[in-house]
Amino acid sequence: LGGAMQLTLAMRRADDPQLPADFRKAYAEIPEAGAVHVQALEDSFISGYTIWNDIFGKPALLLRVDMSREIYARGRETIRYLVTWLLAIGLGFGLAMVVLMERLVLGRLSRLITDVDRIGASSDVGARVTVGGDDELAGLASALNNMLGALQHSQGELQESQRQLSSLMSNLPGMVYRCRDDEECIIEFASEGCVELTGFQPEEFQGDRKISHMQLIHPEDRERIRQEVREAVLANRPFHLEYRMITARDETKCVWEEGRGIISANGTVKFREGFISDVTQQKLAADRLRLQGAALESAANAIVLTNRDG
Repeated sequence: LGGAMQLTLAMRRADDPQLPADFRKAYAEIPEAGAVHVQALEDSFISGYTIWNDIFGKPALLLRVDMSREIYARGRETIRYLVTWLLAIGLGFGLAMVVLMERLVLGRLSRLITDVDRIGASSDVGARVTVGGDDELAGLASALNNMLGALQHSQGELQESQRQLSSLMSNLPGMVYRCRDDEECIIEFASEGCVELTGFQPEEFQGDRKISHMQLIHPEDRERIRQEVREAVLANRPFHLEYRMITARDETKCVWEEGRGIISANGTVKFREGFISDVTQQKLAADRLRLQGAALESAANAIVLTNRDG
């Protein structure tokens, strides 16, 4: 029968005590004679089971029919080929995307970053980044160039403003300064007028010598000046001072100073800025006038002033 049907048949007695495990499982699963139970024993074969009753209607024989799973095998092979082709196509697509990303995005982005780093390292706001195309990266490059242009314009205006301020301060008959608001009052900036006024070069105030504001004031005037400045800073108002200054050549000059404390973002005063001018000649002239006035008041006889004609 198996040869005629070109199938593999196996038959067992239902009451066989050495019934194989697959027959026992099928016997338990088949509800009645004539019913069929199918299960796969191996990947390459599928088996069907049924029960034949005897003449008394009792289960007598178990029949197993094995069939090759050719369709299943072909299906698995087809799936394997499909998965292989999908992986190959996916890999090729991924490589193509990487190449396109490198050419269209990553390479251009890398050049953009290189240009930005170069401009940042050189601090040359006149330089520009170069990214071709008409996409988001090109828009970003254009925005960066516009920002650099605005910075260049602002830098030019700042430099011109600094030039004008420097020119103005160099023409002032005195010294513009910035010093710390502490006991020593170390001067951190002094205009060119400091040379004629103090005898020190501007660089000497910024070097290791750390010439202080108090060092320039006559010892007899220091405590008074310190007190007047402290009161003005605490009251947040300008201070106006007149005192004697000791120059680099140990000369004594009478000076007039105006300034005020600079309030920082946290509300504290860390620096003072001001202007100091030489009023020695004015002071001497005023003293001479006072002496002349005192002499006139104390004269016993009248003093008459006439011109050349009498």
